[in-house]
Amino acid sequence: MQNEEKVKMIPAQPRLEQVVHMLDNAKELLDDQKRNEKGLPRVSMQTEIRTLEFWRAIIAECIATFFYVVLICSVHHTMKSPQDSQADVQLYTAIATGLSMMTLAHAFL
Repeated sequence: MQNEEKVKMIPAQPRLEQVVHMLDNAKELLDDQKRNEKGLPRVSMQTEIRTLEFWRAIIAECIATFFYVVLICSVHHTMKSPQDSQADVQLYTAIATGLSMMTLAHAFL
């Protein structure tokens, strides 16, 4: 009896109005995206690779990733004493992960 009630609640086919509404929303989103793209000039990949801004971003990403990995590994390594429980190690590592991600994002963005 419960299965029959669930089947009755779910419409077999979407209404035509719902489909038209979804298509209109999709068209509006595409139009907005096209308007936003027209404001920014397109740069080819070959040109972008040669820019100083691109390489600064790559180097900043590498430095931030290095600091992130070193910080998380050092927290995990210092918490590996026999008196620390597994839950404490996971908790402090998770806290350090979140705080370091916030700090690095704030520093590099």
